[in-house]
Amino acid sequence: MSKCFADEAHVSRTNPDDKVPPVKVNPRDPSTCKPLKAGGAETDPQNELDTSLVHEMTHGVRPKSVPLWKKIQTGDPWEDFEEFFATTVENIYKSERGDLVLRGGHDASILSHDLATSEGFMKDSTLRARIQKLHKAEPLAQRLGRLKGIKFNPFALAA
Repeated sequence: MSKCFADEAHVSRTNPDDKVPPVKVNPRDPSTCKPLKAGGAETDPQNELDTSLVHEMTHGVRPKSVPLWKKIQTGDPWEDFEEFFATTVENIYKSERGDLVLRGGHDASILSHDLATSEGFMKDSTLRARIQKLHKAEPLAQRLGRLKGIKFNPFALAA
């Protein structure tokens, strides 16, 4: 993670009349905290600009769902169901592009090798129950579940 103040991507409402909250990403060089120029990239693989954007867009495209899932705390590095969902979507994206390192929570942790496939992830009864609950309630999870050829996509096994 970057040491730069306010560098992490996030969703915030700046206008209460907005139907979809804006996604804010401030990419910076982690060594100097100066803004990156076009073509620059964050060196921390857990905080790449495109994966952060996928994560934050997962929150941003579902403004009515976010407060409901935020209330359900998980008591682990995922923090709550909303962050679990957004991080899972981020991991699906990372897996689809061929990444071998996936996030293990809404922190800097890395998903263990035995959980880094759809089948491995769904073997854990707690994670499986969360995926099934989200798949049942979230249209985005249902649409992602139709994508069968991705190494890590637990929603594909939730149906």
